Amino acid sequence: MPSFCCVKDCSNRWERDGGKQGVSFFRIPKILTKGGDIAVERSERRRRLWNSAISVDRKLNDNDRVCSRHFVSGMRAKDWEEFNVDWVPTLHMGHEKVKVTTEKAVKRDERKKQRAKRKSVIEAEQSEAKKQLKHDEASDVTVIVRQPQLQPSSTESESTEHDAEVVPIPKLKNMESQTDMTRKDMESQTDLTSKDIDTLLRHTINQDECIRKFQEKVELSNSVSQKRLEGDDNMVKYYTGLPTYSLLLAIFNLVSPFITVTHRSAMTKFQQLIIVFMRLRLNLSECDLAYRFDVAQSTISRTFHLTLDVLFTRLNHLIVWPEREQLRLTMPMQFREHFGVRVACIIDCFEIFIDRPSNLLARAQTWSNYKHHNTIKYLIGITPQGTISFLSNAWGGRTSDKHITENSGFLQKLDAGDIILADRGFNIAECVGMQSAEVLIPAFTKGKKQLTPAEVELTRKIAHVRIHVERCIGNARKKYRVLCGPIPIDYLERKDTNGWIAMDKIARTCCALTNLSDSVVAFD
Repeated sequence: MPSFCCVKDCSNRWERDGGKQGVSFFRIPKILTKGGDIAVERSERRRRLWNSAISVDRKLNDNDRVCSRHFVSGMRAKDWEEFNVDWVPTLHMGHEKVKVTTEKAVKRDERKKQRAKRKSVIEAEQSEAKKQLKHDEASDVTVIVRQPQLQPSSTESESTEHDAEVVPIPKLKNMESQTDMTRKDMESQTDLTSKDIDTLLRHTINQDECIRKFQEKVELSNSVSQKRLEGDDNMVKYYTGLPTYSLLLAIFNLVSPFITVTHRSAMTKFQQLIIVFMRLRLNLSECDLAYRFDVAQSTISRTFHLTLDVLFTRLNHLIVWPEREQLRLTMPMQFREHFGVRVACIIDCFEIFIDRPSNLLARAQTWSNYKHHNTIKYLIGITPQGTISFLSNAWGGRTSDKHITENSGFLQKLDAGDIILADRGFNIAECVGMQSAEVLIPAFTKGKKQLTPAEVELTRKIAHVRIHVERCIGNARKKYRVLCGPIPIDYLERKDTNGWIAMDKIARTCCALTNLSDSVVAFD
C-alpha cells in the first residue's frame, strides 16, 4: 500500500511525516457505481478534476494518496460538498498554476459562443435593414425638372435644357402624395425613376419583415417560449398541467416580480418558470432540460431551485384548512346523505420512490415493506369538496401512518364534533378523541367470522366517499409525475433557512397547483 504523497515534487511520507508532523494522507476519490445517477456523475467529474490537478504521467488508482499540505483547510472535502474549495487539491501542486479546462467548461464556452454568434447575425441583419430603410427615407434625390413649353423653338429648347432648375425630390414617405404628372416629369441623376425607388423601398420593408419572422421562428423552434404557448391550451396542459394559458399567465404575473434576471442570464423569466413546470410535470432530468434550453446543467439546477423557492412562497397559501362554516355551506350531497355536515377531512398516506441512500441508518428508515423500495411518505388530507387542505412534511417510508398523524400537526387543526374518514391502517381513535372529534374507518373482521349488517352498511358508506382521497392523490401524481419518483437524495438532505427541504417544497407546490384544477368530487 502506498505511504507517500503522489503529487509531483511532494516528498511527504507517512513513515517520516505522518502523525508526528501533523500531516494527514487522503485517498483518491473513488468512482461510485451506486447511489443514483447524480452521485455517480458527480464522482466521475471529481475523479477527472483530481487527475487533471495532480498531473502525473501515469493513471491514478484508488490506493494513491494526497497529503493535507495540498488542501486549504488541511482536509479533503466530502463527496457532496461540490462547492467546497477543498473538493479538489489546489495548493503546492508542483506545476504552474494553470486553470484546469474541463470538458464541461469547454462545452459551456461553445454554447456561449454559438448563442452570441446567432444573436450578432440577427442583430446585424436587422440593423442593416433598418439603416438602409432610414437612409432611403431621409435622403433627397436631386432631379432635373423641365419646364413644359406650348410651342418651343429649337433655340429656346436648347436654352431651356441648359438652364434647367435643380430641385430636390421630396422625402420618400411623402412621395405617395405627389401627383402622377409630377412623377412623370422627374428624372433622377442616378437613372432611377420614382417607380424604381418605390420598388426598392417595398423590397427593403419586406426584407425587414422576413428577418423579424425568421428571428421569431428561431426563438420558437429552440425552446418552449411564451409566444409558442399562447393560444394553445393543449400545449400548456402538456407542459405545465394547468388547464388554460390564462391561468399560466396569471401565475407568471404573480411570481415574475420575484424572479431575478440580469444581463448575464441565459433565460428569460418565463423560461425559468417553464423549467420548473416541466421538471414537475414531466419529471425531466436536469440534463434533458439543459439540452432543450441550450444551457449548462448547472444553470438548470440553480435556476430550478431559485424559481421553485419563489413559486413555493407565492402558492403555498393555496393549501389552506377551511373554516367550518364554509365546509357546511358547500358540503356535497353524497356526504350530506350519509354523514350530514360534520365531515371535516378525509386522510390517507402516499409514498414516493427515492434513490437508495448510502447511509445505512437512512436506508433502514426509508425502506418500505409495502412498496419493497426506499420511499418517503406524506400524510395528505382533502376536504369533502375535493381540495387538498393538509400536507405533512416528508417522513421515512418505514414510519407508521399513526405516528405521522400524531406528530405532523394534523390533530391540532381539528375542532369539537369533526368527523375524520380514514383507512384501516389509521388506528388513531384515541388521539382524535382527545380533540373531541371522531374518526370513522372500515370495520374489521378480527375476532369474528363476519361483519354484522350494520357494520357492512357503514363500511360501504365510508368506502363510497373515502375513495375521493385516493382519486385526488392519483390526480396529483398524474398531473405532476415528479411525485412518482425516483427522487434524488440531494432533494432530501439540504434544508433552507426556514427548515424546508427541496422535496417538501416540490410536494406542496404540486398540491397547490392541483387545487387550481377542477375538483374530483361532484357537488351534486
